[in-house]
Amino acid sequence: MLLRRISAITILAFCLSSANAVAESNSIPPQLQAQTIEQYTPPDPSPIIEEIGLTEEQITQLSQISRKFRPLLDSLYEKWDEAQQELETLIASADASESQVRQKYRDVEALRTEISQLQFERRMAIRDVLTPEQRLPFEQYMQSLVDNS
Repeated sequence: MLLRRISAITILAFCLSSANAVAESNSIPPQLQAQTIEQYTPPDPSPIIEEIGLTEEQITQLSQISRKFRPLLDSLYEKWDEAQQELETLIASADASESQVRQKYRDVEALRTEISQLQFERRMAIRDVLTPEQRLPFEQYMQSLVDNS
């Protein structure tokens, strides 16, 4: 049971940290984003695990999904954060041309799109693991955590 709880915490922490990182990225100054994400403490997933009745097999599958997507998303978040900071620097710079600023903006948006697409693929993989009866409560729980963060 302890292994099940630890696995579930890892899975939910990954799901939430990724969602929160992008959802909050527009409202937090770039220099504070990394600090905010590092301070994030995931909630206890025990209630939702019991509520939707995740099986050991589902927990294993969700762990595999997490291991697959985490390094990809972490890398993209890092690149996006760097590009966002570079964009802010270019905007404030007296030496940057308009075309340089616009190009960096396109780079930032391309990374944001790539992150969104990967998050969607991760979400679809999670959806495939959950039964139809588990999907709605899981989505509602995840949304409530994002809303309360």
